[in-house]
Amino acid sequence: MENLSKLRHNTKIKMIIMILSTSLPLVITLVMSICNFEISDNSLFAALPFLPSLMCVVFEGYIILKIIQYIRILKNDDYAQSLIIRRNDERIKYITLKSNAFVDKLFAFILGLAVLFTAFVDASVFWPCFSIFIVFVIIHFIAYIYYSRKY
Repeated sequence: MENLSKLRHNTKIKMIIMILSTSLPLVITLVMSICNFEISDNSLFAALPFLPSLMCVVFEGYIILKIIQYIRILKNDDYAQSLIIRRNDERIKYITLKSNAFVDKLFAFILGLAVLFTAFVDASVFWPCFSIFIVFVIIHFIAYIYYSRKY
């Protein structure tokens, strides 16, 4: 079970990483605005030129929200204790396991249908879709072997 001092220690490390990462979206935006990248006419960025900046803003917003959460953990004992209780709650862990297993099966089924459908449509779409399906199956198999040996 995780205690308050361990949570605070891990939170300090994560907060340092997040503070250092705040400059990453700004650097990406700066590099994209200074350098003139050749964007293909078929690219999504050609159709929506604001999309790269929007992605960086969303990424920066996520980083700031995580930093606020970490500050809250470090400053508020009640919030930190409630977080520890939520992380160690068996009911929440069980719900998470069941929902992840369901989503995993549903994703595999939908991806399998997409592979089957794209086989009839276009080979240039089929092969990437099929490759993603194979990578998904391999990752699933490796995770199964890892956890079956661990537990």
